[in-house]
Formats: sequence, C-alpha cells, structure tokens
Amino acid sequence: MVGFGSVFDKTYAQMDTDGKNATSWGLKNSLGGVYGEGGFLGTSDPAEIVRSLNEFIGEISGQIPSVSTGSSTIPKDALNPEIIQPFSYFPQFEPKVESANLQQLWLGNLKKYYVVNNGVYSNAAGGSSSIVVKDNKLQDLSDIWAKSGISYPNTTPIFQKGGALSKLLLGTTVVDKKTVGRKLLTDYTFGGSTNLDLNQISYTYTTDTATKADPKARALMALLGYTIPETTQTSGLDLTKLTPDLRQMGSVMHSLPLLLTQSGQPVATLNNGKVVIDSSDRQDYVLFGTTQGLVQVVDAKDGVEKFSFIPNEIINRQPETFKLNGGALTGGKDSLYYGMDGEWVSHTVYVSDKDGKLTVQDAVRNALGTQEDKENLEGKQWVYGGMRMGGRSYYALDLTNINTPKVKFHIDPTTGKVYSQDHPTGQTYDVLQNMGQSWSKPKLDYINWKGQRKLVMFVGGGYDAGGPNGDGTYSTGGVRTGYQGYEYYNYKQNEATCTVNDNTCGTGSKGAGVYMFDADNGDLLWYVDANAPKTGGGSSPSSGGVVDLTTAHLVNENLKYSVASEIKTVDRNNDGVVDHIYFGDLAGQAFRVDFKNDGSKTKFDSQITRVLNLHKNDGTSPRFYYPPVFTAHHSVGKNEGGNIVMAIFISGNKSSPLLGTADSPLTTGKRNSTGLEFDGVYAVYEYQIFPTGSYYPSNSTADKTLATSATAASLTQLMPLSQLVKATTDTVQRGAMINSSNGWGGWYYKFNNKAEVTTSVTEAIRSTNASVIKGIAPLIAMDGNLYVTMFDSSEAGTSSSCGAGVKGQSFTKRICLPTGVCPELADYTYNLGAGIVSLSVGPIDDNGGKGIIVPDPDKAGPFCKGSDCLGKPNFIPSTNALKFIPNRWYERYGKAS
Repeated sequence: MVGFGSVFDKTYAQMDTDGKNATSWGLKNSLGGVYGEGGFLGTSDPAEIVRSLNEFIGEISGQIPSVSTGSSTIPKDALNPEIIQPFSYFPQFEPKVESANLQQLWLGNLKKYYVVNNGVYSNAAGGSSSIVVKDNKLQDLSDIWAKSGISYPNTTPIFQKGGALSKLLLGTTVVDKKTVGRKLLTDYTFGGSTNLDLNQISYTYTTDTATKADPKARALMALLGYTIPETTQTSGLDLTKLTPDLRQMGSVMHSLPLLLTQSGQPVATLNNGKVVIDSSDRQDYVLFGTTQGLVQVVDAKDGVEKFSFIPNEIINRQPETFKLNGGALTGGKDSLYYGMDGEWVSHTVYVSDKDGKLTVQDAVRNALGTQEDKENLEGKQWVYGGMRMGGRSYYALDLTNINTPKVKFHIDPTTGKVYSQDHPTGQTYDVLQNMGQSWSKPKLDYINWKGQRKLVMFVGGGYDAGGPNGDGTYSTGGVRTGYQGYEYYNYKQNEATCTVNDNTCGTGSKGAGVYMFDADNGDLLWYVDANAPKTGGGSSPSSGGVVDLTTAHLVNENLKYSVASEIKTVDRNNDGVVDHIYFGDLAGQAFRVDFKNDGSKTKFDSQITRVLNLHKNDGTSPRFYYPPVFTAHHSVGKNEGGNIVMAIFISGNKSSPLLGTADSPLTTGKRNSTGLEFDGVYAVYEYQIFPTGSYYPSNSTADKTLATSATAASLTQLMPLSQLVKATTDTVQRGAMINSSNGWGGWYYKFNNKAEVTTSVTEAIRSTNASVIKGIAPLIAMDGNLYVTMFDSSEAGTSSSCGAGVKGQSFTKRICLPTGVCPELADYTYNLGAGIVSLSVGPIDDNGGKGIIVPDPDKAGPFCKGSDCLGKPNFIPSTNALKFIPNRWYERYGKAS
C-alpha cells in the first residue's frame, strides 16, 4: 500500500481517520497489521516508491502458491471390450516449480468422475456446475471416491481433497478381530535376497526381530502414516503408542490408470430396441504407479486401497521420498524423483465358472452335464510396467489371485539380468545393459515362435537421460542430482567423439533398438539394434535371422538412437500372430519389422526397413515419443479414397514441451525457433504389404522423406498437405494420390498454424514458428477420421487467482483418411484446455455409442467450420461398433478324480 500526500507526513497517532485506515490496510503483521499485510509506505518521492515496490517483489519472490492440475483417463474394459465404462480416472497433482521449492517429490492424488455428454463431470447428470475442468481450471468438486465427513482447511489444495488419498489407511484398524494396516508388499528383504513372492511391511516392522534393526525403517513406517522424528530410535519402537498422521501419495504423472476386472457377469439388455451387451456383479480395481515409488491397486468402486507394491530398488534408491513432503531432499524441480511413473498393461484371460460368471481365477465346472466329468479352467491377470524417469527396470506381476500378488519377473538392465520365479538369482543377458530408462509402454501380443504361438512383450530400448548408464546423474552418496541426454533439445547420440562437459553430445547408444521377451518368464527371445552379433549362426545380419538357438538378433546400422515409444504390432491376416511391428526413435527415424511366420521350428526370421528418415545431424530431428496408428482402407473409386494400408506417426519434443518459447529452460532448451524443425503428423503408404497378401516382402521402399511442394508425386516422398477439406462437389484429387506406380509415398501435415479459437482468426495471425506447436499426445484413428492433438506452447494457458499456473494450450484437429483431405467443407477443431491434454474416447449414450471426450465441452468450440457443418453434431459419433476379441482359443479339460 502506497500513500501520497502531506496527510502521511505524520505519525500514525497524528493522522486523520482516512490516513489511519489507509495505513491499516497495508500494515505488516509484524507491526500489528491484520488486513492486507503487504506493507505500507507514505511518501511523495518517486524514487522511494520504486525502491519500495522492488523490495515488496523481492519479499514475495519464490512464495507464489502452486496450482493443482492433471489430465483424466478413460481406461479400456477387458471384461467387455464392446463397452467403455462411463467413468474417468483423474490424476491430480501440484507442481512445485518455484526456486524456493527444494523438495524432489511432487505429491498427488487419483480421483474418479462420471463421463457424460462428451465431458467429465462430478455427478452422473452432468451440467455446467459439475464440469471438472471449467474455463481451463480444475474445479473444487467432490469426486465419487471422496470420503464423506472430512472438513478441509481453506488453504487445502484441490488435489489433496477426496480421491484415493482420502481413503488411504493410516496406522492400524481392527477387521474381524484382527489388527491390520495398509497392505504394503515388496520384494525387498532386510539383510537377505529379494523375495519375488513378496514380503509385507507391517506396523510390527520396528519390533520384529528380523527387521527392527533396518535403518530404512523410519522411511518405511512413513508409508504406514507414522512420522518418526530423526532423533527417535526405531529399533524396538512400539508404533501402537504413536498417532499416525501422515497421509500423502506421490503424483500420478505418466502412469495412466489401468482398469483391472477380476470377475463379472455378462448380460444382454434391450435399450430403445437395441440389444446392448453389458456386465454386472463386477469386481473392478484400478492400478497406477506414483512418483513416490509405489504401484497402487485400489477398489474401483470406492477407492479403498487393496495393496501397494514397492520394488526393492525403490526402497534402496529413494526411501527419503516416503517421508513428509519427500523428506530432507533439496535438489528441487530439476532433480525430481519419479519412482514408478511408467505405464502399465494387462494380459487378462477369463474363464467361465459353473454359474456362467467370467473370472480370472481358476474354475472347475461340470462337463457333459455330469458330476464325473469336470472342466479345469485357468484364468490369468498378469500386469506389466516400467518406471519411465524413475529407472530402467520392467516388472511383471501376477494378480490372478489379487489377495496374494507376486512378481512374475523383473528385467534389470543395471545388472543385465532377468529375475523370475524360475531364476530368482537372475538369468544374464549382457545386451540388456544397453537399455535406457523404461519409457516404452509394454506391448503384449502373440508371435509364431519356432512353430508355436507364444505370448510376448515388446518394449523399446528406452530413453537416454544421460549419466553413465542412461538413468541421469547422481551424487556420490546416491542422491538424484538431475537428468541430461535427451533432456537437451539438441542432444546428439552415438557420436564418435564428444568434447568434455558437453552435455548435448553422447558417444553411447543407450535405449537404441527393440526387445522382445517371453511374457510368462521374462526370457529375452529376440532383439534388434545396430550392433553386430557376437556369435555366428543363422542368416546374414542384413536380412535378419538367428544368432543362436536361444536369442534371435536382427541388425540395422541406423538403429543407434533411443526408442522411447510403445511398439505398434500388426496382425494382417487375423491368424492371431504378429506380422509386423512399427516404431519411431528420438532422432527422426521410423521403422517397420516383418516377421516371416513360415512355420519354421528351428529359427525366427525377421527383416527391417526404415520407412521414414527425417534425421538431422545437429540433434534437432523430430522426435517420436508415441507409437503410430496403423489403418487399412478399401475405398478406391470414392472421392479422396484408395486401397492402402498406412502407418501414421506424430512428432514433438515431449522432453522440452516449452521449446521455442520464452519459457523454455535456459540450460536444456532454447527460447527461440532459430535452427529448430517443425513438428507434424506423417502418414506413410505401405504399398509393399498391401494388397498382395505378402507380409514378408522381398523389397520395400525405404527412407521416405518430405517433399517441399505438392507439384510432382513421388513414391519416395510424403506430400505436404496445403488444405484439409474441400467441397463435396470438388472431384479433383487434393490429398496424396494412392497409386503404387505413380502416386505419393504418403503425406504430412506440418504444425505451423495455431488453433482457430475464433471464427475471425486469419491465416496470417495463425502462422507460428518452428517447434512451438508439438505433437506430444497419442493419435486416435476412428471411422476414417484421424484425431491429431497438438500442444501450443506459446499460449498463456491458465493460472490460479493468485498463484502459479499451467503453460500452453492443447487442441485437436480432425484429418480425413486415407489421403489427408476431407471431401466436405467441415473442418473440425477442438479446444482441450490449458496444459498438455490428451483426447479420450468414451461412451456418449446408453446404447454403446462412442465418441471423443474433452475436458470442458462448453468451451471446446468452435468445433466445425465450413459450409458443410450445417446440421452436423459438434462431436462426431463413432458409427462402427467394436467387436469382441477372443481372449483364448481353447479350454483345457480334465477328468475329476
């Protein structure tokens, strides 16, 4: 508060009433103030005003409150693939980005909301007052899981209210006359070897003879809610005499919630004359990983935790993050711990019990209508996931009996071993040591492995985050100090030599290649990279083949950069096994691998083609963090149609989302677009594998590049799209012509225009600079439409009323397949709101209808622009019903004894 005039040239007691009131408004608390408390200055000197203002700014610097944020997920339903459940699971957390925030752990929560009317709401009826994200801001609304009867202080951040956090058990409780606490399971054993069948950490840990001397007990007990002072001896400490008061969860940043259904009853209902396959009596759980290092499983109905899994390596590497606000760590936002922040997938096999209920548990039922003949059926619930920036490992858990989880296997690149139930001390694979951080979401599918159908797990080699092993940097004491490698926007990997202390250059190839593991026991079956085989055997490296009898190895000299994305698998002939895989790397390259599938029982043949080459030697290549979508089209003769299969990739620097703007980090980023590349979406026509039925072609068009103009078609180039829509009466081919003799090799859409947020925005205003708009959300292909989500880092985003905010804006454009141009003047654009937001697909009616889901349907417009928009819905509904996909091809029968 600044006062002008002679009235303030007096003591407080000498001022009149107006002067006293003005002084009181700004008086600091230390001087007796009770109102604004920002300080008061009475003066007529301009220099004194400037000094006072600078002093005030300095005093509040670093104290700007954070803002709660997050992005919702609508998971797939394994029990009933035809229906998408009408619920959204919404991770929420609070970024701590101010210089004064030294903690190395961001806290969070997971909440459950309703999906109705193409949006996410806090009640089943929908309505403007219950939109969870409104006007780009997360609203303070109670969720489905929120525990009733809790009164939160006014200063409580939104993310801390309700959700699974409110149901977290602290200390102990009595159930069926037994004292129980939070169910924490780990393969960690104090003073012993790892236990894949898992140990439970309970409230007796500090008094049990085997564990009471564990120096990590203080941190572990924090997970049970006990804050034990550093000066208190833990050995022999009776926790029943302490009051548990520590309720916190790590943030759920990249580990998208996974819906697990252990059992349910399929039912057919009649709705408006249409038969809808639904389910009842479901036993649902939600699995997710947190930056605190836990993999948590909660009941999907009420949010109560079923159990949490804490890997041995987490307990050894980041136990301090279990404590209040991440303990005594002081590295700040550039040295965050990410724990178990990777994505998880499930392999679910249902069997039918005697009552017709589907379950993952083993079931025995009568066969042939008699008691003597029995069917012995075995279900499965296996889950697989990595750590993302938390580490390099992958874990597989067996949750078939969710009351007694166990580790199926653990892939550990640090030791180069796979630890499994069959090999608890580890089986060595030296090539695993070249894997980087486990960013690649596991992809489960079946292959023809030497004449037998086998379930496998594909993962990319990972992410090179710098440091000696690709996992970032640590102090000599083992504390996380930061990340390098691809955190730098211009990182050049696999260089011959590098200057000392040049963090933008690396001589290794951490994370390069793709690995295929046996999904049952973790054995490495096959991998592809740029390294020559160490042993002979099989066919030549250039054509793939087998290196030895156990591990197949394919070589391509270009596979020397990190592969952080999920691997796309393709079964072309519906025989239940993979014919191709697709993936891109972080250096502008995209590849297709073909599997021969000739029924050989002695070898596993494969071949590789680089289908797209956008590589730049200066480290600014477009980066592929997401798998492509693969689509098939049989529309020759139609306007903008054709017969083709195509792989479509999207690029964007997910490691530096603010790259090219004034908010880009100075150390790892760049604050202008000079020398940067535009990102985009790239559609590659695959003539060689369509429509001949030859899924192992003798030759393929390799190294397709980008054409600078659309004047002359080329099979080795992608055509630039200059327009996305055209009139229905326009019969001239505007998109990329599909013709294996004289057509294009595909098309691309450059991210050089901002979203059309108003109908008056001109093309000149929309134009933007290179790398400002990025593709850092997955593509969605549905009913001949490609939904491309882009993040505009130059937009202001949003902020709290007096605090930090979320930078940038996300929006989605519809592009028509296969040629990239829609044969109608209907240009669809959706505003998804502030920050990095992904588009979702969810239910839009009670008849099984599906469509896209946006955070705030009321503010997602302008929706559709063009003369053909008249009468069209704002959200394009899906017209093709999803079909059931068989989970097993046979059942085992057994004679009862």
